[in-house]
Amino acid sequence: MNKCNNFIIKISSRCNLNCSYCYMFNLGDNTYLQKPKIMSESVALFSLKRIYKYALKENITEIKIVLHGGEPLLCGYEWIEWFINSAEALRPKEVNVRFSLQTNGTLINKQWIDFFLKHNISIGVSFDGLRETHDTFRVDHSGRGSYDKVVNTIKTLSSPEYSKLKWGILVVANPEYSGEKVYRNLLDLGVKNMDFLWPEYNNDNLPSFNNSLSGYFNEIFDAWFNDRDPCINVRWFKNVIRMILSGTTEYDNLGPAPLDEVVIETDGSIEPLDLLRTCMNGMTRLGLNVKDDDIENLFRTPLYQVGLNNQNILPQECKDCSIYQVCGGGYMPHRWKKETGFSNKSVHCRDLYNTINHIVRVVVAELKKADIEFEVG
Repeated sequence: MNKCNNFIIKISSRCNLNCSYCYMFNLGDNTYLQKPKIMSESVALFSLKRIYKYALKENITEIKIVLHGGEPLLCGYEWIEWFINSAEALRPKEVNVRFSLQTNGTLINKQWIDFFLKHNISIGVSFDGLRETHDTFRVDHSGRGSYDKVVNTIKTLSSPEYSKLKWGILVVANPEYSGEKVYRNLLDLGVKNMDFLWPEYNNDNLPSFNNSLSGYFNEIFDAWFNDRDPCINVRWFKNVIRMILSGTTEYDNLGPAPLDEVVIETDGSIEPLDLLRTCMNGMTRLGLNVKDDDIENLFRTPLYQVGLNNQNILPQECKDCSIYQVCGGGYMPHRWKKETGFSNKSVHCRDLYNTINHIVRVVVAELKKADIEFEVG
């Protein structure tokens, strides 16, 4: 049995923004309406105890807990401080915990940043890079853009006094805008760690872009690679290169790997990867809860088993592909089709193929210049 060390805890099921492409609220799943807006303290304690019990049973010495939402900062400073202190008080001495938090960045102030530093919490800020794209999609419930608020947050995070804070930016890729322009604007704002996410489409919900995602990603890759600045980390590209050179990745949507994240919702529901909710309303609702069930109960469910064994149901065409060992057939949620489940090529197959092949060509050419022999695959 695969061991899980990555736990996503949805401490808030609501958000102060209403991003049009949000997989939690606006891509067809409405189960958030059945959940408490904020996780109760009793559910939080049950969650921590179940996670620690599982870690001890499986002899896992390090776990990662991601505080997520909705917008987790809606829980408020006192609640999150209580949660972190409780997590430390309950933590078995044999288990080390790394905390991170994913936020839209609109509520962060210096008090929060000092808190993140004090407790060594890394943060990811969702930001689409340019005013014209960010204020089109990342709006509040009155339709107002949030670009200025997030930029102010990024400028504060970039200041020298917070140089020890671990943080980065997550951008949802949109090929209707210039990839290089997005990348350059991030650099101008002082961003050194960034990631570009493939948008949440599947074979029942097809992209409607006029331009190709591969063109967008290739443009960013070339700018990043040619800059040759070791201080700038673009996570997806670094992981593609790592897969090319060593066959290992730190990414759950690259390579032939199991899908093994565990998500705990505000009502205590234990669920598989939250992105699966984009495939079908209620797909991740499996009837499990931290009050009654151990974490391992999730592993025995059919949906979780599909995630663990997702490579076994790929079309042979994917397994025969020259980039299979890097691509892994694409992210499992992007493979969904109602009639055939996850036994399909990724909706982004062509763009993944073109982007990864582009990166392979650049990397191999660089190795040849250094007189290093290398054969992909």
